[in-house]
Amino acid sequence: MPKKLTFKLQYDHTKSDGFSDFSFFDVTSAENRDISNVDDYKKNSLLLKAKYNIDKNFTVTAGYAYEQYKYNDIAIDGYLYTYNAGTSTSISSLTGAYNAPSYKANIVFLSVAYKF
Repeated sequence: MPKKLTFKLQYDHTKSDGFSDFSFFDVTSAENRDISNVDDYKKNSLLLKAKYNIDKNFTVTAGYAYEQYKYNDIAIDGYLYTYNAGTSTSISSLTGAYNAPSYKANIVFLSVAYKF
């Protein structure tokens, strides 16, 4: 449809509260049995988009997207770049790979479409 302007607003929220339960085997002490902060994450995303049909074949779209991802896990909480194996002379260095998976992203886009 020519000369038509369409707006789209979208918000998504995803949350997971991971939990590890080792009580089935009952081989660990009570304080080490359940781990509550395993694979906890929150993801929020927002999309604002405007689409304008110039004529029946030609369309222009512009928009903005924002995404925030927060990750919490016992494996990376309090991450250190060095590891001491119990002796003061033996210290290993770690690269820090995968220690900060949380992020924020801002995306601006523009597209042009022509249908034959």
